Amino acid sequence: MSNPAPAEVRRINRLYWIELILAWAGLCASIVWSSEYAETFQYSRDAAWMRWASHALLVALSLGCFAALQRWQPRLAPDRPLTGMNLILTMMVAIGLYALLDIVPIALHRGADPQPLTAVASADPRYSSWSRNCKRRVWIQGDTPLRGLRLCVRDRAMYEQLTASRRIEIAATASPYGIAIQSFRAAPAAQNP
Repeated sequence: MSNPAPAEVRRINRLYWIELILAWAGLCASIVWSSEYAETFQYSRDAAWMRWASHALLVALSLGCFAALQRWQPRLAPDRPLTGMNLILTMMVAIGLYALLDIVPIALHRGADPQPLTAVASADPRYSSWSRNCKRRVWIQGDTPLRGLRLCVRDRAMYEQLTASRRIEIAATASPYGIAIQSFRAAPAAQNP
């Protein structure tokens, strides 16, 4: 098999670098975009199937991406094994799609004319020293639709209030797709009868 001309090799290498840069840029943008909104959204019980559907779609799109790369790139470089590069690109596409698919229910929620909702729930504040993004978090407890939701508490004073009262007051909007948190604060501690 003859070696490709140096100009052809440079063109192929340039295409690989362009693919990697675009994949990384899309990955970073989608993760930053999704991290702003996905943390403060809880699926409703009726729309819980959407999470599984988005994961199935993610797997199908990732496999399709890998198959397309395996089919398309050998035409550019017939003498190079590209499976490793294709796996890296597919992994980045999968992570980016995971971040973007988290936004779909939020967009549906906003388009469904959500209604305001205020709730008081028990809270479980936890401090995580290993987390780089958010060290102070609150897990919503109790028998409410918000159960299991994690919220990042960036304000140290609010975190201390939540630790003392162990109750949280949440202002949110509710739709058939879920509940989106608008704001939250520490609620007064429950009075023992």
